Amino acid sequence: MAVIMGKSACYIETESQAGAANSRAFLRVRGLTVAMCCGTIIALATWLAPESVGLGTHRQLGLPTCSFYVRTGYPCPTCGFTTSLSAMAHGRFVLALTSHPFGVIFFTGLVVLFSAALREVITGRKTLSRLGKPSWWVWAFIIGIPTGWALKLIWGIANGTLPA
Repeated sequence: MAVIMGKSACYIETESQAGAANSRAFLRVRGLTVAMCCGTIIALATWLAPESVGLGTHRQLGLPTCSFYVRTGYPCPTCGFTTSLSAMAHGRFVLALTSHPFGVIFFTGLVVLFSAALREVITGRKTLSRLGKPSWWVWAFIIGIPTGWALKLIWGIANGTLPA
């Protein structure tokens, strides 16, 4: 318990009130951090123009062409991921799905996390915690990238576009 004295009043603040205020502040900072990270990726995906061939959008960021793709004629596990995110940001679902299937899921997850984080910033109430443990999101990413790659390879071989 703490006694707070001001110009016009003196009141007693309990530890639970102080703890609740600290908790709300922590939640708002956490929400702001997550919202900024997700928002940055979404904004970048919106800024980029998705390549209609399904890969190569990352070159707009000054990155080199994928050496795995050049050498083998097959995409690497992340080939098409940037294009998929950018296509989702531009509402081109089919291009996003064919560029990298996991990009569709990842972008949707970014939007959900961004929305939940903003709610946490505004209300100071737990929102992100209700979306599952952070380790689940990490495992979804770890499993999603190779699964999306496998689907892309199967689709490319089946329709004759792979190897390039």
